Amino acid sequence: MFAGFGSAKRIERLLGDIKNNVANDDNEIAALHDAISELDAKGEKNARSIKHYVVNSLKSAEIRNYRQMESLHWLTYGLTTRHRLPPLRGWASSPDLLLELQDFIFSTKPELVVELGSGVSTLVIADALRQNGAGKLISLEHSSHYGSKTQLMLKREGLSDWVDLKIAPLEPWEGEHLSDGSEEKLYWYSQECLKDACDVDLLLVDGPPASTCKFSRYPAMPAIVSSLKDGAQVWMDDTTREEESTICSAWGEKYGFSIEFLELEKGLGILKKQ
Repeated sequence: MFAGFGSAKRIERLLGDIKNNVANDDNEIAALHDAISELDAKGEKNARSIKHYVVNSLKSAEIRNYRQMESLHWLTYGLTTRHRLPPLRGWASSPDLLLELQDFIFSTKPELVVELGSGVSTLVIADALRQNGAGKLISLEHSSHYGSKTQLMLKREGLSDWVDLKIAPLEPWEGEHLSDGSEEKLYWYSQECLKDACDVDLLLVDGPPASTCKFSRYPAMPAIVSSLKDGAQVWMDDTTREEESTICSAWGEKYGFSIEFLELEKGLGILKKQ
């Protein structure tokens, strides 16, 4: 009944006595008062701790939300698209990541970007390339449903010519992997879809889904590393998740890339080819 308090059994016994109208002894009544006072003191302490936790959590959430709103403002300020963006919550790329992408493309003017997993990021990259006046995006999407949505979004904004969007079904992967495949089959995008990916300046890894298999994003580097330019960068989204951060560390160690983790909403790992 009062689990977690040292006097739980004593309080239960005394309250039982009261219920049966036998708590007439002065010592029992005094003991009950002491136990209730102890309970009140612990309750006040717990209440203060809960209040402190709630207040700090609300402050942190307010700061996070402000950062996303600020990023969304500057992102849309830099876009030349005419229609509203899709919702940027849930599985979609966060505004802070999209702003980083936009700034990177404006400043470095890449000739070729490869993206694993399409969506609003495809639109932002294509729009930035169009504003640069040069460059190409190869986007791999395993889902024909979401790929069609992305194609429609690009067409509506007149950006289709800047993107080679490939529906790349997931196929068995037999190359290097962090998982040995003994517990489940390993899958990755059809590598046939990457035959035109040469001299890549930026690789954005946001797929395939984690549900595909353990360490589902790992094959990106062994599949594409030989096609990366010197000085190229590899961006891994979602590095607040242990699996994605582990993959980044493994890539950096095996391929000799430098690693930087940015504290974005979902985390971003940036690897640079030396």
